[in-house]
Amino acid sequence: MKQIAFLRRLVVRFQSDDRGAVTVDWVVMTAAVVSLALGSIHIWRNSSQDTAEAIATTTADFEIKTSF
Repeated sequence: MKQIAFLRRLVVRFQSDDRGAVTVDWVVMTAAVVSLALGSIHIWRNSSQDTAEAIATTTADFEIKTSF
């Protein structure tokens, strides 16, 4: 019976201990920020590449005059 009471106290003490909770919060928040940054970079890269191709296509037809 003493072992069950000891285990019960041990479990209650483990559940109420929050010393590592801040570390878990920081890990989750950092993962969220990194995921958002990678997603933003991916979207930005694709849209800027499309824009650059459109500009290249448009300016390819222009003739540069070297005299006034």
